[in-house]
Amino acid sequence: MANPQHPQSTFDVVIVGGGPAGLAAALLLGRCLRRVVICDEGKPRNSGAAKFNGYLSRDDSSPSEFLDIGRQELQRYETVELRRGKVIRAERADRSFKVWTESD
Repeated sequence: MANPQHPQSTFDVVIVGGGPAGLAAALLLGRCLRRVVICDEGKPRNSGAAKFNGYLSRDDSSPSEFLDIGRQELQRYETVELRRGKVIRAERADRSFKVWTESD
């Protein structure tokens, strides 16, 4: 992943999508001191929903509130980075992967 704002970097994990599953994965990986980048386009699938249910301690929350709380929790982990952008391509390169975003 390279662009003028973010020079080419190496990560242990690239997570495509900063929804509940992506944030939860990043939290666990960050706690394990893995270098993680979350690429999120900023267009949640449930953006039209006023509330969602079924998450312990967040039942009846708004989707945006839930995501804001998740992003705040990740700020404690220096090895986790959140980048705005849509992943448009990924390919294998030897023993790693290269990932491109729309802004690359």
